[in-house]
Amino acid sequence: MISVQARCSVYEVHDVLFFVRQGKRLGLLQEESGDCFEKSNFREGLRGELADCGGQYLSLDLSRLEKNNFAESLLTELESVRNVYSRRFSLPLSPSPFIHRAIVWQRLCDRLIEDEEPQRPTLLVIENFDHADERTRCDVERLIRFHITHNIRRTFLMTLQDEDALRPSLRRLVDRRL
Repeated sequence: MISVQARCSVYEVHDVLFFVRQGKRLGLLQEESGDCFEKSNFREGLRGELADCGGQYLSLDLSRLEKNNFAESLLTELESVRNVYSRRFSLPLSPSPFIHRAIVWQRLCDRLIEDEEPQRPTLLVIENFDHADERTRCDVERLIRFHITHNIRRTFLMTLQDEDALRPSLRRLVDRRL
């Protein structure tokens, strides 16, 4: 697990790709409310470089989550990237919010395990982490812990403006600063 703190204008795409290829778990990209064009170019550079080497780039903007929760949004993003997937459990979604959430998490976890390719660099950019509600922040931590428990090789890069938005339990997953 590693934390990367930098300004978008200083940090180069190849530096982030180095950490992704090393299979590091968690990176923080502290952004200032600055040039959106520069941020977009940085992300597109990451996407292009990962695509060129057969990697996977996913991005979720937590400030734009609407009625879908975090797990549903990530599952939708994963399904849009790769359609060769057969669910182990094909349970219908339930009108009960608790059961619905459990089924969605089960589908997501199954998908993540089946989608794992150890040699493929994968990156999930979680944008605007500090704009997310507490439940979504807990879901992000749950997802990272799931990856650790099941040894799924995926690097998480969370963008935020204020590192104080990290819960202490999530902050403990970030053990080094560069």
